[in-house]
Amino acid sequence: MRRMLVIAPLFLALLASCLWAMPAQAAVARNSATYTQCSSYPCTNAHTPAGADPFLAVCVAWWHYLSTPTITAASWNSLPLTHVLTASNPSCGDTCKAAVYILPNPSSTTANTSITFSGTPTAAVVGTISFTGVDPTAPIGTAVSAIGSGSPASVTVSSASGEAVLDCLNSIAAGSPPSVASGQTSNWSTFDTAGFTHNASSAVAGTPSTVSAWTISGTPQWAMLGVPIKPVGGGGGGGSTPGTQRVISWNDNSDNETCFHLQWQTDQSLPNWVDINACLPANTVSYAHNIGTNTGDCYRIEATNAGGSNGFTSPACSAAAPPPPPPPPPPSAVLTAVPFDFEEDLL
Repeated sequence: MRRMLVIAPLFLALLASCLWAMPAQAAVARNSATYTQCSSYPCTNAHTPAGADPFLAVCVAWWHYLSTPTITAASWNSLPLTHVLTASNPSCGDTCKAAVYILPNPSSTTANTSITFSGTPTAAVVGTISFTGVDPTAPIGTAVSAIGSGSPASVTVSSASGEAVLDCLNSIAAGSPPSVASGQTSNWSTFDTAGFTHNASSAVAGTPSTVSAWTISGTPQWAMLGVPIKPVGGGGGGGSTPGTQRVISWNDNSDNETCFHLQWQTDQSLPNWVDINACLPANTVSYAHNIGTNTGDCYRIEATNAGGSNGFTSPACSAAAPPPPPPPPPPSAVLTAVPFDFEEDLL
């Protein structure tokens, strides 16, 4: 089967001028959180996203006394998660680590987060948090990491009103689990199964300089991350200048897909691919994407159903920089598309 990705610059410029003026929607809201104290691997954690403009984030904390393994695979509902950042403190015996992964626009279904390591860690906790009201094309701002010892453990994040800041903490266990600072909503605060490390996570409303903090017993080493999560229209899809929207379209030749999984890659995200949308509904044939100031962007797509995925297509890449908006065409103008052929077979 053949799917064609089409980039139509004239049409996009007109679309951008319409979308740019749309008002921002409500602020980001935390929906729910679940976690697992890992006792077998891959470590899995069941979670159910819900609500409008959903967003899923995964906080992983792990440690090994001799040689801390790396994360080799991360997914939810068998969809690959996008790695945001890892914080590593080399003073923890070997290395205590905390990492955050994300998935914009997950479906409203109960499914497992799955984290695979290169080896078996001495201690690990995996937690999943979902939010609503999140921009699907540019869901996060700049993530920040911090390491240290003693109390408090904290990280300072640049954010804005309407955003939410998620934190993910790993500290060597010493006494009771960490206590969340006033004003933060705790997602969890717990030991791993053997009591070697603590893992904690919280969410707090964004401000120009948001401090996420936890009180820790004693003076253990810790590693921590903070990630600002952006609302619809609040700096991701809705706040950029005209002429930076692109419509991605394709011919739907499959008759049994459940979702289309669309990703992009930019000079800024290399070598990582970033989810634009993990589950565009069946029979979808286009997607309006805000490319902002990103350059060198490429796209790839796969069709999925209960039986699995057909695998991502080979990348299709646009021009190295977004073109300036052209003047509106006359009513009789014919739009010129730049085609990219994608081969796909969905079983």
